[in-house]
Amino acid sequence: MLAEKTLLAERERYKSIKVIDVNIDPDIVLDEKHTQNMPDYIKDNVKITLTIAAQKYNCHWSELIWKVVFVDGMPIIEVKKNDTDT
Repeated sequence: MLAEKTLLAERERYKSIKVIDVNIDPDIVLDEKHTQNMPDYIKDNVKITLTIAAQKYNCHWSELIWKVVFVDGMPIIEVKKNDTDT
């Protein structure tokens, strides 16, 4: 009975997960100074996030500012458009 409840709970949890198909912009180059000890899987997720954000903000990926923060051990990627005129 417990295994059955666990299975049902897991099934419900995965129903809310959505899969998106993203073609990562191959031109994105991350600054090695900011990614020096960063695992590759986080770098890949940063590139995915930058690709999606560039589409959302209708801009080039280089116009975005990003950072990775850790909340309870989970990486959170924050992206915003750089609105300064440089």
